[in-house]
Amino acid sequence: MSLFDRLLSNRTSSAGSSSSRPAKGPLLKPDGSPYELALYAYDGCPFCQRVYRSLDQLGIEVELRNTMRDRQHRSDLVAATGRGTVPCLFIDGNPMHESADIVRWLSARKAEQPA
Repeated sequence: MSLFDRLLSNRTSSAGSSSSRPAKGPLLKPDGSPYELALYAYDGCPFCQRVYRSLDQLGIEVELRNTMRDRQHRSDLVAATGRGTVPCLFIDGNPMHESADIVRWLSARKAEQPA
């Protein structure tokens, strides 16, 4: 079981407890509509793990596209960006590479969410 799978398992098993982690949900734009988020990543990548942790801590739901388990996801990533490097977060169809940039963007958008 990968670290990400264990994180998911821990979050699921503690869903009924008084955990300090927020419930998973979509990230909303200022107009209230959800961002379309898709993360190209794989479990063994330490930079991807940084993004996974941030998503978990912030309680943000994204579509995960594992580029090691599904070669089509890798092909799609290369076709769209010219690069096969992960993590890559697609935000409403626009790619963002670099884990630090992704984490910073997610944190800033989450801070803008209504309480």
